[in-house]
Amino acid sequence: MSAPAPRAITLVVAMNLGRYIGKDNQLLWRLPTDLKRFKALTTGGAVVMGRKTYESIGKPLPNRMNIVVSRNMSLFSPYCEVVPSIESAVAFARASGRPIFVIGGGEIYRHALPLATHAHVTVVFDGGIVGDVTFPSLPQSEWWRENHEVGVKTTHDEYPFEFMTYKRVAIPT
Repeated sequence: MSAPAPRAITLVVAMNLGRYIGKDNQLLWRLPTDLKRFKALTTGGAVVMGRKTYESIGKPLPNRMNIVVSRNMSLFSPYCEVVPSIESAVAFARASGRPIFVIGGGEIYRHALPLATHAHVTVVFDGGIVGDVTFPSLPQSEWWRENHEVGVKTTHDEYPFEFMTYKRVAIPT
């Protein structure tokens, strides 16, 4: 995995074929292989997430700048920056010079999609689990698949999966 360009905004998500990413503020599956990939990809960067995603993780992610988007500016964590919008999160992350990774949830992905330049998507073949949060579609007219890799499922991974890397055809300004 190569480091994204300095102005890049990268979406990082695991979803199934129904585009579901979570239910009841939890992930839908257990995939340690995907979590290792996530860690390798985002370590050293700025991770942008919504309040619910932050609460589901339960703590700031180590070795990353944690930026939480929330309308509740009184949310406090000594290891997170709390900002009111995706635009302010991007500005804060850019000022740090770190690569920017948007890691969820559904509303944050929808707000970040118009700004995003890259997407790392793990597609999970889970037999059709239904959640209550979805990932927005990447319109084929705007995105092209740069890479496709079949994941190597271990005995610890609940389901088979594939890794897809997308790049926006026209970079947002």
